[in-house]
Amino acid sequence: MKKSRILFSFFSLLLSQAIFCSCETIDESIDDTISEMLGVKVIEEVLDFTTNLSIVTDISINGQKLSLLEEKKMHLPDNVTYSFVIKSFTYPNTVSKHAGTIPKSMFTEKNNLVKVSVKNKKPTLYINDVLFVSETTNGGGSVGNTTGPQELKRIRVQGEERQKVTVNFNLPKNAKTLVITTTELSNNDLNMADLFVSRNSIPTINSHNPYSYTAQYKDVAGNRGTKIINITNAQAGDWNILLYGYNSYYWSWIIVTATF
Repeated sequence: MKKSRILFSFFSLLLSQAIFCSCETIDESIDDTISEMLGVKVIEEVLDFTTNLSIVTDISINGQKLSLLEEKKMHLPDNVTYSFVIKSFTYPNTVSKHAGTIPKSMFTEKNNLVKVSVKNKKPTLYINDVLFVSETTNGGGSVGNTTGPQELKRIRVQGEERQKVTVNFNLPKNAKTLVITTTELSNNDLNMADLFVSRNSIPTINSHNPYSYTAQYKDVAGNRGTKIINITNAQAGDWNILLYGYNSYYWSWIIVTATF
C-alpha cells in the first residue's frame, strides 16, 4: 500500500511537470506570435482644405477596417492590401475609391504610421514618412487599345541627400514598351537622384560607400540630366521605382509611359 502511494505520487509529479512544460511552451508560442504583430495607424492630411473640403473614410489595411488615429496590431503579408475613399464636398462633389498593395518591407517599425495626404482631391501615401504611391485607383490601371504612348504616372518627388523615395505603379497586360523617366520641368527642380526600377520587389540600397544596390534596372549617371530606363515587352504587374540622393538633395519629376 505504501509502495502504491509512492508510485502514485511519483507519476503525479511527472504529470504536473509535463503539464507545466506544455503550458510554458504554449505561452512562449503565444508570446512569439504577439511579438511578430505590427501596429498600423492611419492619419489624414488635406493640404488644400480651405478650397477643397475633403475627408478620407472607409479605410482598410490588410482587410481590417480602421478609423483615423486608430491603431491595430496585425500580421502583415509580403504585399499589404489597402483601400480608402475620398469624399469631396466642394463643387463638383466627388467620391473616389483608391486601392492597391504596399510592400511589407515599407512597414519598418513596430508601430507604423500610414498617412493619406490629399491635394486637389488626389491622394498621396506616406508610410513612416516615406513616400509611396500606388497607381491602382477606382479599379483602374487599364488603358485602351492603342499604339501610341500612354502616360501611366506623373509625379514630382523630393528627397534629402541619402534619402530614398519609393513610387509604385501597375502595368497592364500587353505592354510593348515601358519607359521610366526622371527629369526637370521647371527651374525649381533639381534632378540629382539616382534611378532604380524593379518588378514585384522594391529596389534596395545595400550600402552607401562602397555604393551597392539591388535593382533590375538602373540609371546612376550621377549628374543633373534626364535619366531614362527603356524596357521592351515589360511584364504586367506591380512595378517599383526608387530614387536615391547619393550626394545631393533632389526635386525630380517621375514620368512613366507605355505603348500597347
